[in-house]
Amino acid sequence: TALELTDLAGRHDLDAAVNAQMALQRVLTEPDCPRYHFLLGEVGLRCLPEEWIDGADPGRSRRAQLERTIHVAARKLVTVQVLRTCAPNAALGRHGFRIYDFDDPDEPAVAYLDLIGSEMVVHDEENVGVFIATWQRLLSSALDAKESLAFLRSLIPSP
Repeated sequence: TALELTDLAGRHDLDAAVNAQMALQRVLTEPDCPRYHFLLGEVGLRCLPEEWIDGADPGRSRRAQLERTIHVAARKLVTVQVLRTCAPNAALGRHGFRIYDFDDPDEPAVAYLDLIGSEMVVHDEENVGVFIATWQRLLSSALDAKESLAFLRSLIPSP
């Protein structure tokens, strides 16, 4: 799996990482789900690992993953946008990152930079500002939410 490939030193708890992802999946479908805004890169959407599929239906996993993304994107508190490979500023999105911005003014925004085998947490307001500015530039180059849903639907392989 991708988690195993990035755990070169064998220091990460893969079960915990999978459990964290499953917890996020559950949160996204709860009635009191917090607001989420996802920006998905076209390359990642087109390159779903083929080893996930079984011999009976080569497109089954790809279809399921894309349908799940579309289902989550339809939720009121979730926004999904796609950054096309040829979009202006697309090169800024080469490293995954997350920004957590809280409603509480005493709780400053935090950025998490996804690195190979680990992540870096950024607390410094000035550096978090760089991530926020990058996020805004990426969003300005991405398809809007409606166009993104249409694009996601176009990627679903025929049965």
